[in-house]
Amino acid sequence: MEPLEHQVRTPDERTLQVQEAGDPDGVPVLFHHGTPMSRLIYRGWDETARAQHVRFLAYDRPGYGRSNRLPGRDIAACAEDVRAIAAALDINALGVIGLSGGGPHAIACAALLEDLVPRVVSLAAVAPFDAPGLDWFADTGASNVEETELFLSDRAAARVAFEADMAALMTMTPEESRLRYASIYSELDLRCMEGDFGTFLDASTKLGLAEQIEGPWDDEYAFVAVPWGFDLGAIRTPLRLRQGRQDLMVPYGHGAWLAAHIPSAEPLLSEAESHLSLLDHLAEDLAWLTAGW
Repeated sequence: MEPLEHQVRTPDERTLQVQEAGDPDGVPVLFHHGTPMSRLIYRGWDETARAQHVRFLAYDRPGYGRSNRLPGRDIAACAEDVRAIAAALDINALGVIGLSGGGPHAIACAALLEDLVPRVVSLAAVAPFDAPGLDWFADTGASNVEETELFLSDRAAARVAFEADMAALMTMTPEESRLRYASIYSELDLRCMEGDFGTFLDASTKLGLAEQIEGPWDDEYAFVAVPWGFDLGAIRTPLRLRQGRQDLMVPYGHGAWLAAHIPSAEPLLSEAESHLSLLDHLAEDLAWLTAGW
Protein backbone atom coordinates (compact mmCIF):
# COMPACT_ATOMS: atom_id res chain seq x y z
CA MET A 1 0.00 0.00 0.00
CA GLU A 2 1.30 3.46 -0.93
CA PRO A 3 1.85 5.90 1.95
CA LEU A 4 -0.70 8.66 2.39
CA GLU A 5 0.25 12.32 1.91
CA HIS A 6 -1.13 15.22 3.95
CA GLN A 7 -0.65 18.96 3.67
CA VAL A 8 -0.92 20.75 7.00
CA ARG A 9 -1.31 24.51 7.44
CA THR A 10 0.42 26.06 10.42
CA PRO A 11 -0.97 29.01 12.41
CA ASP A 12 1.48 31.31 10.60
CA GLU A 13 0.18 30.10 7.20
CA ARG A 14 3.04 27.83 6.20
CA THR A 15 2.52 24.38 4.66
CA LEU A 16 4.02 21.22 6.08
CA GLN A 17 4.12 18.07 3.95
CA VAL A 18 3.42 14.90 5.96
CA GLN A 19 3.64 11.26 4.93
CA GLU A 20 1.71 8.49 6.71
CA ALA A 21 2.29 4.74 6.71
CA GLY A 22 1.85 1.83 9.10
CA ASP A 23 -1.51 0.99 10.70
CA PRO A 24 -4.02 3.83 10.14
CA ASP A 25 -5.85 2.78 13.32
CA GLY A 26 -2.69 2.37 15.37
CA VAL A 27 -0.94 4.48 17.99
CA PRO A 28 0.53 7.59 16.32
CA VAL A 29 4.31 8.02 16.24
CA LEU A 30 6.00 10.94 14.47
CA PHE A 31 9.50 10.61 12.97
CA HIS A 32 11.91 13.58 12.67
CA HIS A 33 14.23 12.86 9.75
CA GLY A 34 17.99 13.36 9.56
CA THR A 35 19.97 16.12 7.86
CA PRO A 36 19.48 15.96 4.92
CA MET A 37 16.59 13.57 4.43
CA SER A 38 12.84 14.02 3.98
CA ARG A 39 9.38 12.76 4.91
CA LEU A 40 9.94 9.57 2.92
CA ILE A 41 9.14 6.47 4.99
CA TYR A 42 11.27 3.38 4.43
CA ARG A 43 9.36 0.23 3.45
CA GLY A 44 10.87 -1.68 6.36
CA TRP A 45 9.65 0.96 8.83
CA ASP A 46 6.17 0.70 7.34
CA GLU A 47 6.17 -3.09 7.77
CA THR A 48 7.41 -2.82 11.37
CA ALA A 49 4.81 -0.18 12.17
CA ARG A 50 1.98 -2.27 10.73
CA ALA A 51 3.09 -5.32 12.70
CA GLN A 52 3.09 -3.28 15.92
CA HIS A 53 -0.14 -1.38 15.22
CA VAL A 54 1.63 1.97 14.91
CA ARG A 55 0.41 4.83 12.77
CA PHE A 56 3.79 6.04 11.46
CA LEU A 57 4.10 9.68 10.41
CA ALA A 58 7.01 11.70 9.03
CA TYR A 59 7.19 15.25 7.72
CA ASP A 60 9.49 17.50 5.75
CA ARG A 61 11.04 19.98 8.17
CA PRO A 62 10.69 23.60 7.00
CA GLY A 63 12.87 24.17 3.95
CA TYR A 64 12.82 20.50 2.90
CA GLY A 65 10.69 18.89 0.23
CA ARG A 66 7.28 20.52 0.10
CA SER A 67 7.33 22.21 3.51
CA ASN A 68 7.63 25.99 3.42
CA ARG A 69 10.82 27.44 4.79
CA LEU A 70 10.94 29.12 8.20
CA PRO A 71 14.04 31.36 8.02
CA GLY A 72 16.03 31.75 11.21
CA ARG A 73 14.29 28.85 12.95
CA ASP A 74 15.74 27.41 16.13
CA ILE A 75 15.31 23.84 17.35
CA ALA A 76 12.36 24.81 19.55
CA ALA A 77 10.36 26.02 16.53
CA CYS A 78 9.52 22.45 15.55
CA ALA A 79 7.28 22.02 18.59
CA GLU A 80 4.50 24.18 17.21
CA ASP A 81 4.78 22.45 13.83
CA VAL A 82 4.29 19.09 15.55
CA ARG A 83 1.31 20.52 17.40
CA ALA A 84 -0.17 21.72 14.09
CA ILE A 85 0.32 18.27 12.52
CA ALA A 86 -1.37 16.55 15.45
CA ALA A 87 -4.32 18.94 15.37
CA ALA A 88 -4.79 18.58 11.62
CA LEU A 89 -4.79 14.77 11.85
CA ASP A 90 -7.07 14.61 14.92
CA ILE A 91 -4.32 13.25 17.16
CA ASN A 92 -4.40 14.07 20.87
CA ALA A 93 -1.21 12.20 21.82
CA LEU A 94 1.72 10.81 19.86
CA GLY A 95 5.12 9.29 20.42
CA VAL A 96 8.12 10.99 18.82
CA ILE A 97 11.36 9.61 17.42
CA GLY A 98 14.22 11.53 15.82
CA LEU A 99 17.34 10.42 13.95
CA SER A 100 20.58 12.41 13.77
CA GLY A 101 19.61 15.98 12.79
CA GLY A 102 16.08 15.02 13.80
CA GLY A 103 17.28 14.05 17.27
CA PRO A 104 17.42 17.59 18.74
CA HIS A 105 13.97 18.25 17.27
CA ALA A 106 12.63 15.14 18.99
CA ILE A 107 14.21 16.35 22.24
CA ALA A 108 12.46 19.71 21.75
CA CYS A 109 9.14 17.84 21.73
CA ALA A 110 10.05 16.26 25.07
CA ALA A 111 10.81 19.72 26.46
CA LEU A 112 7.91 21.71 25.01
CA LEU A 113 5.02 19.32 24.32
CA GLU A 114 4.46 17.52 27.62
CA ASP A 115 0.68 17.65 27.09
CA LEU A 116 0.90 16.02 23.65
CA VAL A 117 4.00 13.80 23.65
CA PRO A 118 4.22 11.18 26.42
CA ARG A 119 7.52 9.55 25.31
CA VAL A 120 10.43 10.36 23.00
CA VAL A 121 13.27 8.39 21.39
CA SER A 122 16.40 10.19 20.19
CA LEU A 123 18.87 8.39 17.91
CA ALA A 124 22.35 9.88 17.47
CA ALA A 125 21.33 13.44 18.30
CA VAL A 126 23.87 16.21 18.08
CA ALA A 127 24.42 18.10 21.35
CA PRO A 128 24.19 21.92 21.66
CA PHE A 129 27.20 23.67 20.16
CA ASP A 130 27.79 25.61 23.37
CA ALA A 131 27.52 22.51 25.58
CA PRO A 132 29.85 23.13 28.55
CA GLY A 133 32.60 20.56 28.92
CA LEU A 134 32.01 18.98 25.49
CA ASP A 135 34.59 19.01 22.71
CA TRP A 136 31.97 19.32 20.00
CA PHE A 137 34.27 18.26 17.14
CA ALA A 138 36.06 15.38 18.88
CA ASP A 139 35.90 12.13 16.89
CA THR A 140 33.82 13.75 14.13
CA GLY A 141 34.51 12.82 10.50
CA ALA A 142 36.67 15.37 8.68
CA SER A 143 34.08 16.54 6.14
CA ASN A 144 31.56 17.42 8.86
CA VAL A 145 34.20 19.33 10.83
CA GLU A 146 35.27 21.31 7.76
CA GLU A 147 31.69 22.15 6.83
CA THR A 148 30.77 23.43 10.29
CA GLU A 149 33.98 25.38 10.82
CA LEU A 150 33.50 27.12 7.48
CA PHE A 151 29.87 27.92 8.37
CA LEU A 152 31.04 29.56 11.59
CA SER A 153 34.00 31.44 10.13
CA ASP A 154 32.87 32.57 6.66
CA ARG A 155 29.12 32.30 6.04
CA ALA A 156 29.37 33.51 2.42
CA ALA A 157 32.03 30.95 1.49
CA ALA A 158 30.08 28.28 3.36
CA ARG A 159 27.01 29.08 1.31
CA VAL A 160 28.91 28.66 -1.96
CA ALA A 161 30.28 25.30 -0.80
CA PHE A 162 26.86 24.25 0.48
CA GLU A 163 25.14 24.94 -2.82
CA ALA A 164 27.82 22.96 -4.67
CA ASP A 165 27.38 20.04 -2.27
CA MET A 166 23.60 20.04 -2.64
CA ALA A 167 23.86 20.11 -6.43
CA ALA A 168 26.31 17.21 -6.31
CA LEU A 169 24.05 15.17 -4.03
CA MET A 170 21.24 15.46 -6.55
CA THR A 171 23.29 13.83 -9.31
CA MET A 172 25.46 11.32 -7.43
CA THR A 173 24.68 7.64 -7.19
CA PRO A 174 24.61 6.14 -3.67
CA GLU A 175 28.04 4.63 -4.33
CA GLU A 176 29.48 7.99 -5.43
CA SER A 177 28.01 9.67 -2.37
CA ARG A 178 29.62 7.13 -0.05
CA LEU A 179 33.00 7.76 -1.67
CA ARG A 180 32.66 11.55 -1.49
CA TYR A 181 31.74 11.53 2.20
CA ALA A 182 33.87 8.55 3.22
CA SER A 183 35.25 10.34 6.29
CA ILE A 184 31.89 10.27 8.09
CA TYR A 185 30.95 6.64 7.41
CA SER A 186 32.15 3.90 9.73
CA GLU A 187 32.50 0.36 8.43
CA LEU A 188 29.26 -0.55 10.18
CA ASP A 189 27.43 2.38 8.59
CA LEU A 190 28.69 1.34 5.17
CA ARG A 191 27.22 -2.11 5.74
CA CYS A 192 23.93 -0.54 6.83
CA MET A 193 23.85 1.43 3.58
CA GLU A 194 24.01 -1.62 1.35
CA GLY A 195 20.99 -2.80 -0.64
CA ASP A 196 17.48 -1.44 -0.24
CA PHE A 197 18.23 0.82 2.72
CA GLY A 198 21.03 2.60 0.87
CA THR A 199 18.67 3.12 -2.06
CA PHE A 200 16.09 4.53 0.36
CA LEU A 201 18.56 6.97 1.92
CA ASP A 202 19.50 8.26 -1.51
CA ALA A 203 15.84 8.66 -2.50
CA SER A 204 14.96 10.36 0.79
CA THR A 205 17.79 12.87 0.42
CA LYS A 206 16.91 13.68 -3.18
CA LEU A 207 13.23 14.09 -2.34
CA GLY A 208 14.15 16.52 0.42
CA LEU A 209 16.35 18.63 -1.88
CA ALA A 210 14.51 18.39 -5.21
CA GLU A 211 12.34 21.49 -4.76
CA GLN A 212 14.48 23.55 -2.37
CA ILE A 213 17.76 23.27 -0.48
CA GLU A 214 17.22 25.58 2.49
CA GLY A 215 16.32 22.83 4.98
CA PRO A 216 19.83 21.53 5.71
CA TRP A 217 21.23 25.09 5.69
CA ASP A 218 18.65 26.13 8.30
CA ASP A 219 19.35 22.97 10.29
CA GLU A 220 23.03 23.93 10.48
CA TYR A 221 22.06 27.39 11.67
CA ALA A 222 19.79 25.93 14.35
CA PHE A 223 22.46 23.48 15.52
CA VAL A 224 25.40 25.87 15.92
CA ALA A 225 24.46 29.55 15.48
CA VAL A 226 21.64 30.13 17.97
CA PRO A 227 20.49 28.65 21.31
CA TRP A 228 18.14 25.71 21.00
CA GLY A 229 15.31 27.59 22.71
CA PHE A 230 14.56 25.37 25.71
CA ASP A 231 16.15 24.10 28.92
CA LEU A 232 17.48 20.55 28.67
CA GLY A 233 17.71 20.39 32.45
CA ALA A 234 13.97 20.93 32.82
CA ILE A 235 12.90 17.96 30.67
CA ARG A 236 10.74 15.47 32.55
CA THR A 237 9.18 13.55 29.64
CA PRO A 238 10.60 9.99 29.45
CA LEU A 239 13.31 10.07 26.78
CA ARG A 240 15.20 7.06 25.45
CA LEU A 241 18.58 8.23 24.14
CA ARG A 242 20.65 5.99 21.85
CA GLN A 243 24.22 6.67 20.71
CA GLY A 244 26.99 4.49 19.26
CA ARG A 245 30.74 4.60 19.84
CA GLN A 246 31.40 3.80 16.16
CA ASP A 247 29.53 6.91 14.95
CA LEU A 248 31.65 9.36 12.92
CA MET A 249 28.72 11.62 11.94
CA VAL A 250 27.57 12.48 15.47
CA PRO A 251 30.19 11.20 17.92
CA TYR A 252 29.54 9.21 21.07
CA GLY A 253 30.46 12.19 23.26
CA HIS A 254 27.35 14.06 22.13
CA GLY A 255 25.06 11.31 23.35
CA ALA A 256 26.96 10.93 26.61
CA TRP A 257 26.70 14.69 27.25
CA LEU A 258 22.97 14.75 26.53
CA ALA A 259 22.39 11.72 28.76
CA ALA A 260 24.17 13.50 31.61
CA HIS A 261 22.21 16.73 31.21
CA ILE A 262 18.62 15.57 30.56
CA PRO A 263 17.07 14.44 33.87
CA SER A 264 14.57 12.03 32.30
CA ALA A 265 17.00 10.42 29.83
CA GLU A 266 17.35 6.66 29.65
CA PRO A 267 20.85 6.36 28.16
CA LEU A 268 21.39 3.49 25.75
CA LEU A 269 25.00 4.17 24.83
CA SER A 270 26.62 1.32 22.94
CA GLU A 271 30.26 0.58 22.21
CA ALA A 272 29.22 -1.60 19.27
CA GLU A 273 26.75 0.70 17.46
CA SER A 274 27.31 3.31 14.75
CA HIS A 275 25.02 6.01 13.35
CA LEU A 276 22.58 4.11 11.16
CA SER A 277 22.72 0.82 13.06
CA LEU A 278 20.64 2.46 15.80
CA LEU A 279 17.66 2.07 13.48
CA ASP A 280 17.94 -1.71 13.88
CA HIS A 281 16.19 -1.22 17.23
CA LEU A 282 13.11 0.41 15.70
CA ALA A 283 10.72 -2.38 16.69
CA GLU A 284 11.93 -2.23 20.29
CA ASP A 285 11.75 1.56 20.37
CA LEU A 286 8.24 1.64 18.89
CA ALA A 287 7.14 -0.86 21.53
CA TRP A 288 8.58 1.38 24.24
CA LEU A 289 7.03 4.54 22.76
CA THR A 290 3.57 2.99 22.65
CA ALA A 291 3.67 0.99 25.90
CA GLY A 292 0.55 1.44 28.01
CA TRP A 293 -1.53 3.25 25.39
